[in-house]
Amino acid sequence: MNQDEVRLDDSKQRAIWLGKWLLQVPVYLVTNYLVRWVISFSYRKLHPEPGAFITSFFVRHPLDFSLIAGFSGGVLAVLLLHLFLLIPGTPAPRRMPSWKKAQAWTWVVASAWFLYGVGEWWIKVGHSVLVNGNAKFSDLFTVFFGNACNLTQTPITGAALQGCLPQFGYTSPLFGCLAFSLAAFVPMYWLTNKKKATN
Repeated sequence: MNQDEVRLDDSKQRAIWLGKWLLQVPVYLVTNYLVRWVISFSYRKLHPEPGAFITSFFVRHPLDFSLIAGFSGGVLAVLLLHLFLLIPGTPAPRRMPSWKKAQAWTWVVASAWFLYGVGEWWIKVGHSVLVNGNAKFSDLFTVFFGNACNLTQTPITGAALQGCLPQFGYTSPLFGCLAFSLAAFVPMYWLTNKKKATN
């Protein structure tokens, strides 16, 4: 194989990886939705009383729920990939370290979205706070990670949810994608009950 062919093969592999990476976003959205639906459906079956799910851990702690749903969705994505590879005629993927897998880098997209949310908040709210001379990093932390969204004891009303919009819209996707990416590091043989191949 000459040098031009090597460069062409490298470019092809990079294009394939980029396509797989972009595909992880809809995969994350679908698996995350499925996991959330299964959890909420199961909870409602176990606790049929009206309004039980609204007062549950999953609603009261949305960021924790995002971590759980994201990691579970990531594991589900790994299992679905394994099932796909069992289809006769499916080419075997190239072996690579976990950190090189497209799923392991899904968090980059969510990080960009999160940074956009932080910038939007700073322009709309942070700038006015800065004019008053009271802008602090703690303000930003409170809005996106802290008790600006406090649903643990507050009755869940429209006013209570208003303070949660930044966390719902930007932090939850970030946490979910981080957990989804982390699932790519779970060894396949742990999930499929197969012994790790030895050379």
